[in-house]
Parts: sequence; structure tokens; C-alpha cells
Amino acid sequence: MAIIEAILDGERDRYKLATPADPRVHASREEIARSLEGNWRKELLFILKQERNLYQIFQQQIAEWDTALAAYLQTLDDKVEPGSQPPPSKANKRAGSNAPNSFDVR
Repeated sequence: MAIIEAILDGERDRYKLATPADPRVHASREEIARSLEGNWRKELLFILKQERNLYQIFQQQIAEWDTALAAYLQTLDDKVEPGSQPPPSKANKRAGSNAPNSFDVR
């Protein structure tokens, strides 16, 4: 996101743009700089700005949903009896190694 913000702020030097790259990226700074070569067409920068704005809106909506969901979950009564144990899981014999882990939703 730092690179996108820098591009939208007008930075065009590919080496300066490569500087804030996430440390988890395995590519070298030179490789990142080469990938940031561009012609900076106005219509593409406009699209980039629109996509960044949509990303921010979606992140805000996800945060609002998380808050609303957490508030709703607080209103639910705890129906588990103290000291009770979950029933033993019944493994599905047809499920392969890609089957999801089962869990007790009580």
C-alpha cells in the first residue's frame, strides 16, 4: 500500500518506490524497481486511485461488520453447562486429507 500511495502522490522514481516494499517480499530491490517501470498514463493512474478508494471502503465495511458481529455475539446466552465435555467427534471416513478440521460449535 505504501508503494501505491507513493505513486498516487506523484512519485515516479522506481528506486524510491521500491524502498517501502514489504520485507517479506523475496525479490531484490533491483527486481522490484524493474517491475515498477511505467509510463504513468493518466487514465491508469485514475483507475489505480479508484481501486485504492474501493479497497479502503471495503476495509472500513469489514471493520464495521466485525464490530457489529462482536456486539451481537455478546448478546447470546451461554448454553454450555459448566463441566460438560464436547461429544467425541465422528470422523468422516470418506473425507480425504483436504477435509476441514471439525470443531464443536457449542
